[in-house]
Amino acid sequence: MVFLVGMGYRIYVWKSLASPPMTLFPAPPDEKGNTLNTIQEVVLLKSLFKGDRLLWVIAWVFHAVLLLIFLGHLRVFVNVDAVLIALG
Repeated sequence: MVFLVGMGYRIYVWKSLASPPMTLFPAPPDEKGNTLNTIQEVVLLKSLFKGDRLLWVIAWVFHAVLLLIFLGHLRVFVNVDAVLIALG
């Protein structure tokens, strides 16, 4: 929980900076463009894709495995068996 709150805070601070720590050119002129660029960078790792595609693939696999581990542990705390049975 601390990790998720901390990551949310860091993304919020990063989004609210006038110029983000990573160079995102061309810089968007408005808040909507800045928010969209930030979301794309966090979710799609655009800069990493442009810089090193092999590392981008490895990073995506790593984060997908982390997500699966998180969902597996979430199942321990939340009763999702009823949802899984409903989905078949």
